[in-house]
Amino acid sequence: MIQGMMKTHLENYPVTPENKPILERFQEWDEAIIRRIVSSRPQDPSHGLNRLMRSLTRAGDADAWTLIVVGLFIAGGDLRDAVIRRVPALLLTLFVTHILKRVFRRSRPSVKMPDLARLLGNPDAFSFPSSHTACAWAICMGMSLHFPTASYFLIPLAAGISWSRIHVGAHYLSDILVGASIGVTLSWIVHTI
Repeated sequence: MIQGMMKTHLENYPVTPENKPILERFQEWDEAIIRRIVSSRPQDPSHGLNRLMRSLTRAGDADAWTLIVVGLFIAGGDLRDAVIRRVPALLLTLFVTHILKRVFRRSRPSVKMPDLARLLGNPDAFSFPSSHTACAWAICMGMSLHFPTASYFLIPLAAGISWSRIHVGAHYLSDILVGASIGVTLSWIVHTI
């Protein structure tokens, strides 16, 4: 009975562009943006820009962050102190982003749009939020707070890793924006504790 009433109600109020749910509008917006970006990039996978974007994406992988953290720890001194203070932010960022991915279960662009040409495989099934982006911002922002002059290198690095995730076809723009917000926020919180 309730299903029948809901069906009748929905038939009386069809979805139009004016009353389309906001999340559907965001999804369409995200899809249009990633299609524009992917279609405007060089189509040759070996083009220099595509190689750079793949390299930046790999720089945001967990393996790369692990090597960087271990390297800075071994270096000792102020670098060791700084990285010890950043590890909690990095771990918290990973935890939060992976929980949110399981909650929202947003399919990756290449799954939702199978015709979308991607440059790399997907590291997991879900895209929202971008954990590559969140971790890049958590580490780069945290290290910039500890070493302000390093921000001239670290902030563009985090931005490059973030943009690369869209360029290679792994994430929507909103995945990146939310991931960056999470990384910066958690880095700041851990820094102030």
